[in-house]
Amino acid sequence: MNRHELITKAIYDAIGEVNGMLEPEQALEKSPDTILFGESGKLDSLAIVNLMIAVEEKIERIFSRTVSLMDAVIAAENARWTVAALANYIEERVELVGVG
Repeated sequence: MNRHELITKAIYDAIGEVNGMLEPEQALEKSPDTILFGESGKLDSLAIVNLMIAVEEKIERIFSRTVSLMDAVIAAENARWTVAALANYIEERVELVGVG
């Protein structure tokens, strides 16, 4: 599995965890086009925080590096962030810290 696939799998695993805490109508699909937060997002602020923490923990476990995602959430304001956009954001950050 390449780095991007590992990151995407980590996001999907985190989505699975968060979906377990949500009402069925709030559950997120595991798809690159799924909107995680921003305009048209299904998650409330607490669910977004839980998702970002779960993703951060999984990324740290996989790459042995800390990547902060709350900056992305704050910077996004009303922008739509999909699974694919978050995976790209994480991949850029992982490259910046020199993970191969």
